[in-house]
Amino acid sequence: TGRNDVGLVALSMAGAIIGFLFYNLPSASIYLGDAGSTVIGLVVGFLSFQAARDNIGSLRITVPLVVLTVPILDCTLAIVRRKLAGRRFDHADRGHLHHRLLDRGFNAWQALAITGTLCLISALAAIATVSFDNEPLAWLTAMVLIFTLAQFRYFGHHEWALARRFWAMLREALCDRLMFRRHRARWRAIAGL
Repeated sequence: TGRNDVGLVALSMAGAIIGFLFYNLPSASIYLGDAGSTVIGLVVGFLSFQAARDNIGSLRITVPLVVLTVPILDCTLAIVRRKLAGRRFDHADRGHLHHRLLDRGFNAWQALAITGTLCLISALAAIATVSFDNEPLAWLTAMVLIFTLAQFRYFGHHEWALARRFWAMLREALCDRLMFRRHRARWRAIAGL
């Protein structure tokens, strides 16, 4: 998009991450941790929104959202899953995409390749959006990625089951509450007689 300042910061960040990646590939000798991943996520999010600004200052939200489809989906479903399970949103679990892939029988390299391929597809869709000025292509690609992950039950299946259980419990609690009110009014009427 011609934003040299954004490109320079992105290249320096990519260089630092590539240097770290050599130590983090399976089987990893060091891990990034929450503080490192949060800083990287903040910088990537900030840079993507800065690069998405037009010359007149308007923001094109499609490109950042499509580039970050997989991480946004992973983070959103983690928060929803933990909330529906009654845990704090920052409580660790084995529901992330790479955990689901490992639990399905893939080894660490295969899980890394699948996740990287999904992110590469979304990045290529974002590049095509900017190159051809075709936003529906990007949204279609993002929806196909989400649908594919849900169809193969890598994402969304466990969360959907939790949501169904939550709504069933909520419906039962509301019915019990309504029945209690109805019976309470009846007992008050009887006591008044």
